[in-house]
Order: sequence, then structure tokens, then C-alpha cells
Amino acid sequence: MAKIKNLEAKHQNYEAKQQERLAKMKTDLSLTDAQVVKIKELQDKKRAAKAEEMKMQRQEMKTKMQKSDEDMKQILSPEQYTKWKEMKKQKMAEHKQIRKAKMETAK
Repeated sequence: MAKIKNLEAKHQNYEAKQQERLAKMKTDLSLTDAQVVKIKELQDKKRAAKAEEMKMQRQEMKTKMQKSDEDMKQILSPEQYTKWKEMKKQKMAEHKQIRKAKMETAK
């Protein structure tokens, strides 16, 4: 639930900043309302394309990680594999805590 609120806040913040930039461009460049609308549409398309690109990169990374996991499963004994997975899980939790701490200090 907190993640959703955080995403909503980020989206609202982005929208507010975009409106400020568009207002400044409108003034500085003497843009018409029609031009402002077209620029906003262009920016929205670019943002959507970037989001799609990032989604594809995440999926590609996930696929590579799954392949690596399967490779490790072939190399390790079942006991070693189970222990390795637990170590990996613990390391990810540690990294998550570090990222969370960094986010908190950045605020």
C-alpha cells in the first residue's frame, strides 16, 4: 500500500514539474496553447517509450538471472543449491535495507 502511495506521489510530482516546465517554455518561447498541447503529447510519448524500454530491460535481466540460476542448479548438489539460494536471498535482503536507508537519508 505504501508503494502505491509513493508511486502516486511521484507521478503527481512529475506532473507538477512538467506543468511548470511547459508554462516556462510557453512564456520563454511565446508558444500557443496548441503548441503546448503538442509538446506535452510528445513528452508523454517519450516517457511511455522510456518506461516500455525499462520494462523490457527488466524482463531481459530476469531471464538472464533465471538462466544463471538453472546453470547453478546443474553445478551444485541439491544441498549446496539450497544453501546458495538462501545466501542469495539474505544478500538481497541486505541490499534492500541499504537502498531503503539511502532513500531515507535522501529525503
